[in-house]
Amino acid sequence: MLEIPHPRHLSNTWIIVIALAISAIPLVLVSILPPLFVLAIPVLGIGALFFWLIRRDDLLVLCAVLLAFAPVSGYEAGFQLSEIVYGLGYLSYLSFWLLREVLKRRYQTDLVDKTMFIFLVWVTVLFPLTFVFDGNPKSAISEWLSISMLAFFFPVRHLVRTDNRGLFYVTVCSLCVCVWIAARNFIEYQTGLSNAEYIWQIASSRVPTNEHVLMAGAICSVVLLMSSRQRRMQLLLLPVTLLLIGGVIIGQSRAVWVSLALGFFIAFLVSAPAIRRRFFVYAGLAGSALFVVGLILLDDIGAIVRIGLSDRLGSLSSAVSSDISLINRFIETRAVWDKVIDNPIVGYGFGVPYRYYSIVYELSWSTSFVHNTFVGLLYKHGLIGFVLVATFTFTSISKCISLLKQKSPGPQICAVVVISILVALFLASTTNNMLAKSDTTLALAILLGVACGTHDKATAKTPSFLE
Repeated sequence: MLEIPHPRHLSNTWIIVIALAISAIPLVLVSILPPLFVLAIPVLGIGALFFWLIRRDDLLVLCAVLLAFAPVSGYEAGFQLSEIVYGLGYLSYLSFWLLREVLKRRYQTDLVDKTMFIFLVWVTVLFPLTFVFDGNPKSAISEWLSISMLAFFFPVRHLVRTDNRGLFYVTVCSLCVCVWIAARNFIEYQTGLSNAEYIWQIASSRVPTNEHVLMAGAICSVVLLMSSRQRRMQLLLLPVTLLLIGGVIIGQSRAVWVSLALGFFIAFLVSAPAIRRRFFVYAGLAGSALFVVGLILLDDIGAIVRIGLSDRLGSLSSAVSSDISLINRFIETRAVWDKVIDNPIVGYGFGVPYRYYSIVYELSWSTSFVHNTFVGLLYKHGLIGFVLVATFTFTSISKCISLLKQKSPGPQICAVVVISILVALFLASTTNNMLAKSDTTLALAILLGVACGTHDKATAKTPSFLE
């Protein structure tokens, strides 16, 4: 009888052979792009290195993969070399990690794991729909890669549950990625201001890249700042919080501003009374600090920037009726909904375009991107995909709600962070597709993994780093 060798009995040679084989799988997916053939050898080498390292310390390898996302997190048209290398690397890592856990039979599953796995299999199996409905293969691959980031849920949950360092390391790595993004955005913002030739260019200058991830990081850092009792930790978190909130502000997205405010409000509501009292004190300090830092850094153009931000903020009340971009998204949503009604169960798959009249471009516009997350999910993956996503998301939220009843402060703080961010993301999802971008999909996977892993640890009576 042929037996699969146990991972502990595999030699380094076999580890490398398996790594090379699995690394070749994602390479095939993008092999339709000729320039990528030259990446075969280095990518396979990177995959082999990942699999060799994973035998040493699972948590450190996960942290390395998460941190490596920062340099490739920007939005650029087409497939970039760094994105391709990272994509093949993380797919290889996830494939080997899941294979190893299945062979060892040590990964515990529940409704969240099962529905998450079924959803990932569902969207992959239905990939041929792209060709059935004349979709764009390049767009389809990009969308599939974004969805595949949800698979990070499994190692995050497992390591938060089984490793005492898990929650701390994942939190630190996530905030480090947010800090990298915010710093990069501020550099781009400063460059834009320096190159501006007219006053209106200064007033309207913005850098909206990865703004939803910055919003999530800002909510997390604020809750941790409010909850921390150590002066050293507070001094460390305060500049991080200011940087992330500032990154959201320079994005000048009114939807993200409103979502951030809602996230803060939810965090205030579900936090313990002692944390609520600190909220107002730190809110005043943070607002004053942002104002002072803005005056120092912006110098003589600070007044123009403040006027631009004030005008943007003042237009919130009339955005629904007067913002042509927002109105155009409503028109887009209605056009996609008509397509959903025609094929509600299975959907159309990745990269399949639809057509509608764009009032922004004043012409009939064809695209596969859907701004509304919920309608986009129905359009691409049907009612089956929508139910699967709703199941693993709301089951995870129910676990967070149960954590709020814990007497230990650690699980409570974790629940406050996850619930606040998810509510903020739900609101932002009505105007921006969270499952079509790798950064927000990764953020969702980490949030759900942390929520479920912390719930598992809390019910097992294992102490948290937050305590």
